[in-house]
Amino acid sequence: MSKRTIDLLCRQKEKMSIKGKEFCLVNQEERERQTNLFKHKLEEFLQKNKYEITNDVDIQNMLYILCRKMGVEPLTTEKSYVNIFFGSNVFYNELTVQIIEECYKSRESNGGIIEINKLCELINKKRKSIIRQNDIFKAVNQAKCLGEGLKVVTIYQQSYVISVPFELADDQQVVLTLLDKKPYFLEDELLIIGWSKERVKGTLVWLLNLGMLWVDDQFSLDGKTTRAYWTSLDNLF
Repeated sequence: MSKRTIDLLCRQKEKMSIKGKEFCLVNQEERERQTNLFKHKLEEFLQKNKYEITNDVDIQNMLYILCRKMGVEPLTTEKSYVNIFFGSNVFYNELTVQIIEECYKSRESNGGIIEINKLCELINKKRKSIIRQNDIFKAVNQAKCLGEGLKVVTIYQQSYVISVPFELADDQQVVLTLLDKKPYFLEDELLIIGWSKERVKGTLVWLLNLGMLWVDDQFSLDGKTTRAYWTSLDNLF
């Protein structure tokens, strides 16, 4: 193949690349135009059919599904009447399912307890709209009718979503406060505050079984090897 042919092919490839980028840009602009037009028409439709939509859950569900397929999150629009017409059940039911999915997938690494900001981050990777802490709180609260499978707890000023049977007793809270300034603590720190060895062992075993703590039997401190306990909770300290 001659140098002239190679140069010609390179120029053609470059032109095709430019055309491709232009085509993608045009497509993106057209999609944005169509989405904005759909939002505008949706708002007009909601205003004209307020009574029927407000009183018919089936219509609300159908419209919600249509909006999602068009890339529009009706419950996050700036128009307050959109929220009123649709209600929040469909939105938060869907969000609850996503919360459960993410909690289940991460359970092996965090023991079924995940920091709420981390959960928002995981869910937002899959959504076109932004989910915030308050949305998580509302979805979990709405799911209480299904039992105690989900709950939000606060551990040392951090909010966590719990997806396993969980009741944080006073002893467990004391242990977790030892992780305030550093990501680990030693068993002796609990003995110093006056706990018996049996009380220390029972509390630590409970937290270890839940996956909230990891044990390190080869921890080095002041030239000596000792046992240390590390937190598996994100952003605890």
